[in-house]
Amino acid sequence: MKRKSFSKGLFRTTLFCSILFCLTACVNKINEDEDTEIKEGSIPISFSLRIKGATSKATGTAFEKGDRMGLFAITPSSSMKGKRYINNLSLEYTEGSTLMPKKTVFYPEGNTPLDFISYYPYQPEGVQTGTATLAISVQTDQSIEKNRSQSDFLVAKEKKVTNKKKTVMLEFKHKLAKLTITLIPDENNTADDLLKANPRIIATGFKTSANYDLETEKFSNLDGTKDIIASGEWTVKDNKLTGKEIIIIPQEINSNEHFFIMEWNGRIYNCAIPHVELNSNM
Repeated sequence: MKRKSFSKGLFRTTLFCSILFCLTACVNKINEDEDTEIKEGSIPISFSLRIKGATSKATGTAFEKGDRMGLFAITPSSSMKGKRYINNLSLEYTEGSTLMPKKTVFYPEGNTPLDFISYYPYQPEGVQTGTATLAISVQTDQSIEKNRSQSDFLVAKEKKVTNKKKTVMLEFKHKLAKLTITLIPDENNTADDLLKANPRIIATGFKTSANYDLETEKFSNLDGTKDIIASGEWTVKDNKLTGKEIIIIPQEINSNEHFFIMEWNGRIYNCAIPHVELNSNM
């Protein structure tokens, strides 16, 4: 009798555990379904933009017609590493402040808010699933206007936007740094003498590629040490030559490793760059 009672008790315990496991599994499945069942509504999303901070586009003032940005959208409770409601949608700058999406996208049904993240310049490969990092680089010959524009890197974020807003205003901020060069003539030369010679400026020792985390807004894995040719045209101002610039990824400058090289009238001059920690939009 005791043996029979023990078996019966064991059976009840096993049955109870099985029912509990079944219920737990069902609850998890329901939660997963809720996370993935964000359905597209009928209200289209439109986009506009503005740039905040110092400019470094080829025009010097704004985006140019035909420039493209990438766009992501996720729910506030989600992450870029998980499911994305909009994944690397291409937006093209047309005129004024208007951005034209490659395809029409719609707000979710109901009043579900979205967090938008956009970046420039657009990359077809975007951000791989399971990560939030974007591989970026600057061009080595920035004297070419197209290369200078493509060397710029800007990011815009707009959080908790609902379909009541309809148009999403993306405010782009510069994430790279810019070095500007000024030449001061000595007593044997004038600024006009320097202008006629049109000195060529090259920066050496700088990392030209990195990863940028769109969520933490931090750079990592800086690599690719190369020479960078400055962009811009020289002008005379206050008896000095100004107008040359170089866009670089934020990094620490060491006077033992980073130099400006000036090619002038067949001669080459080296100038060590003082130690400084360069940050975004600096």
